[in-house]
Amino acid sequence: PAGALAAAVATTTGTTVTVNAAGSAALGVGSVLRVDTERMTVTGRRMALTGQTTATALTAQANSVIVEVADGSLFAVDETILIDGERMLIVDIAGTNLIVKRAWDGTVLAAHSQAAAIYAPRALTVTRGALGTTAAVHADAATVTRWDPPGLVHDLTIAEAISRLTSETSGYTRALRSGEGSSERNRDQGALKSLREATYDACGRKARMRSV
Repeated sequence: PAGALAAAVATTTGTTVTVNAAGSAALGVGSVLRVDTERMTVTGRRMALTGQTTATALTAQANSVIVEVADGSLFAVDETILIDGERMLIVDIAGTNLIVKRAWDGTVLAAHSQAAAIYAPRALTVTRGALGTTAAVHADAATVTRWDPPGLVHDLTIAEAISRLTSETSGYTRALRSGEGSSERNRDQGALKSLREATYDACGRKARMRSV
């Protein structure tokens, strides 16, 4: 589950969908989502007005972590909000109080006045009719679900990326020095190979051509 649409998708050609707070917290670039029978891939997201403003001023102090709003139910834990130029991460919600981590995502801690507009990354740019599905219209508040890859596939993707990055940085000459001498041997790739095999055994298509 990844929230719901915050507005109807009235055409089959539009590439922007707006989600509610739960969707904002659960979806990001690269996510594969499904609304009704249509799948979409998220290629970008941007800030959109939440319709809420700060009920009190905020000081430029890291321990000033309560953002008071009119309706806390319109936000979600793990959602990022933007007030002026400062991003904040919502870590808890108590009634009309959002408990946040200040200066999130490399932004600068700053003071904010009362009634400052609150934005959240709820406008998603998507590829319509993805993965063999057909683009369709969708009603406001339609349920959004997110596809998550199997755990082994997730782990293998990270391992392959790390292996590629470290190999490129060293010019594909990564090696381990043996003892006190000058002899070297290539780094052991056994762990990565084992992970590839385990992923194929669990998720691979057992056909003539190996694939996951």
